[in-house]
Amino acid sequence: MSPNQNNTVTDIKPVSTQPNQSKDRVFQDAKNVRPAARGVERSKVKKLSPHAVSRDSKEYLVDNLSMLIASGVSVGEALDTIGKEMPSKKVRDVIAEMRNKVDEGSAFWLALRDSGILNTSSVAIIHAGEESGRLSENLHVVAEQIHKSNMMNSKVRSALLYPAFLIVLLIIVGSGIGLFLLPKLADIFKGLNMKLPWYTTALITFGQFWGKWGILITVGFFVVLGIIILLSIYTKTGKRFSEILLFHLPGVNQLLYQSEISRFGFILGSLLEAGLPVVEALDSLSDSMSTLRYRKIIAIMKTSIEEGNTFAATFEKITDRKAFNGPIRQLIVSAEKSGNLSETLLKLSKLYEDKAEITAKNLETMIEPIILVLIAVGVLFVALAVIVPIYSLIGGLEPGK
Repeated sequence: MSPNQNNTVTDIKPVSTQPNQSKDRVFQDAKNVRPAARGVERSKVKKLSPHAVSRDSKEYLVDNLSMLIASGVSVGEALDTIGKEMPSKKVRDVIAEMRNKVDEGSAFWLALRDSGILNTSSVAIIHAGEESGRLSENLHVVAEQIHKSNMMNSKVRSALLYPAFLIVLLIIVGSGIGLFLLPKLADIFKGLNMKLPWYTTALITFGQFWGKWGILITVGFFVVLGIIILLSIYTKTGKRFSEILLFHLPGVNQLLYQSEISRFGFILGSLLEAGLPVVEALDSLSDSMSTLRYRKIIAIMKTSIEEGNTFAATFEKITDRKAFNGPIRQLIVSAEKSGNLSETLLKLSKLYEDKAEITAKNLETMIEPIILVLIAVGVLFVALAVIVPIYSLIGGLEPGK
């Protein structure tokens, strides 16, 4: 069940710590606290990997947790109810283990952290909500964050998937023509005792070549493409190479830039709105960015802020000025000085989310006619190469000769 889109994260006020607790203790990073401190033994259930739970399942889990807890259901009962609805047995087992830990006295955020279902930024927001008594509200913030992330990823995928599908279809159709049509045309034209135009000669040569090597080239192309995709997903070097390529593709680079700025503004703004200090918010944010380029920049920002620098001084240390352009830097610096950084970041996120949506639509609109033009040019070339010699041959067959 998706969260209500009319509710905005700006409705949630910053969390204030109790007088006897310092911020460093209240918002201590999850990875520095052992479950043993709560008297909970290590679970035998294996921690899930980041990609083991689908985005839709994460959104369903957090959104329904927020609603059930808001209605007065205990955390353990809510986990039990939602866990039964999960399609994956591994996820059901992990949620059941989470309930056991909560029933034994463990903090919910610790059980959630040990499950591996959510990233560190989401766990940090839930941690703050549990400490401050605003668990339901902060769960809604996390659900909104996951929903926005899902929507942004869908926009990027749809903008890239459709052109990729057309290109692959073009390759398959072109390979089929080259394998089955061109070799036969080449044999026909070789038997004609006539001078052929250069484009027909080129087509015959290509047809003979493709008839001999076409299957091997086509299979090899898709094998190499599959290897590249796997490397770009599962290896750091492959990811870095694919990101460099995507950030240099016209249109695609703008979409990635806008989606990352939107993600940066929403997640950091949500973390600050939930009451986390800037350093811990940046530490949690680094795991939530989708590209290595921005993760590296966030790491630099976190180190600089940790040393006591302002955002103005921090941006001077970032050499990649295209990642955060001048207006964005100035906006963040001014917001830091005025004390409304979280509100400004959330507005920045909404602005670039709208821009990314427009860019995604424009990208699809722009690439489709380009591919159709390429198809039309290929068809026209083949048609001319075939029809012109035939027309010349028929024109030379005059009556009485």
